[in-house]
Amino acid sequence: MQEKIINIILKHYKIKRKELVSRSRKRELVEARQVFFHFAYQRLDISLAKMGAILLRDHSTVIHSIHKVQEYIETDKQFREKLNEIERDIDKEIKSLYVTIPRKEYEELKRRAV
Repeated sequence: MQEKIINIILKHYKIKRKELVSRSRKRELVEARQVFFHFAYQRLDISLAKMGAILLRDHSTVIHSIHKVQEYIETDKQFREKLNEIERDIDKEIKSLYVTIPRKEYEELKRRAV
């Protein structure tokens, strides 16, 4: 799932994965990283340290990013609209994952989870 989120963010920001994990502090790259951490926090069941490790950052950067995105949501309409668009794409991707699993496989996965 983390790869799906990353790929959607790369597409929206028109950047390469190498740029996303780089040390660059360009505004667009920082924002893309912050948005990734926002969605990772919402949707992935992993620690803050593991989230940070995905983009070669530490857990304090993840915490800061989550807070900054929340601040931007409250104060910046354009950012909020961009975030909503990214969220719609993530939701579509998640939905497509469920649609593509054949019923037999789904039942097998469900059986194993119990």
